[in-house]
Amino acid sequence: MKPLLFLIVADSHFYPGALAAVASIIRFHPEGSIIVINNCVYQMGLSDRQSRSLELLGAVVLDGRIIAGDSRKSGAWELKAYAADHFSDRSEILIGIDADCLLCGPVHDVVTKCLGSGSFFGGQDGSGIHFDIGYGVYGFDVPAWSEKYMSTSLYFCKTIRPNRDALREWADCCSSSIFGNTGLHPGHGDQGVLNAILYKNRDKSHIELLDNQLWSQHWVYWDSPLTIREGRLFNMRCQEFQRSIHAGGTEKLWTLAHRKKLDSFPHICTNYSWFLHCLQYGWERASVDPADVLDNSSIHLIKDAEKFREKRFIG
Repeated sequence: MKPLLFLIVADSHFYPGALAAVASIIRFHPEGSIIVINNCVYQMGLSDRQSRSLELLGAVVLDGRIIAGDSRKSGAWELKAYAADHFSDRSEILIGIDADCLLCGPVHDVVTKCLGSGSFFGGQDGSGIHFDIGYGVYGFDVPAWSEKYMSTSLYFCKTIRPNRDALREWADCCSSSIFGNTGLHPGHGDQGVLNAILYKNRDKSHIELLDNQLWSQHWVYWDSPLTIREGRLFNMRCQEFQRSIHAGGTEKLWTLAHRKKLDSFPHICTNYSWFLHCLQYGWERASVDPADVLDNSSIHLIKDAEKFREKRFIG
């Protein structure tokens, strides 16, 4: 087994994010393996050229239909859980990272803690979660309150037996979930389902939360001023190096909506510059012409990559 396995789910629309995420991983963790699940069941999947560029960069691209099978419903959230279960015996540490998230530096410190404790590690999302009566289907007493609610935009899991059992249950529950707060196996997407399972199994599988400002950036992405220090992104509010960027919501880093919003939030240009830097690194390393792999909705990234190139990052 390789020590680290990174899992990403992407489709054609999320391709720029997936490429930047893969590029950020190989910069800081060349020792790891990367698998990109092509979400082509109901969405427009990665094109052949997009898939090839990810493979040239060092990732393995797999058809989502292979992971989902014929009997399970499928989508990006479900595929995250199916892939985690499917590949849980392939590495010591499994790292799930969304296609709208990218690393800002190495994560050896969290990997070491994960290996030592066996816990799940992920960014804190909110101040906790209230499990109402609908969560009784998971098998714990409700109502209940947990102070720990973990983001799955970037999570770390040591693949010991209790955690693998939790990942198997995560996949099964996502297959039968009606995402939201009603219906079978409630919870906000894959994240809500996994948190409910980990709460139920809290005597076996534990959660250790990472700083939301530095990692998952839920609700704070547009409010977090970053600068460049020693060639890396530095969070001015936390006075620490930024660990990852996560552009949750609808204004993804590669969209025109995000680009236009920079006029009102100029401090986010540093985030955007790092994203473009990773894109450029990926295109150059894979010897890919970006015009061959970007659609019309993201073609502006080519000019922007040149425009923001004066930002000097490490490597």
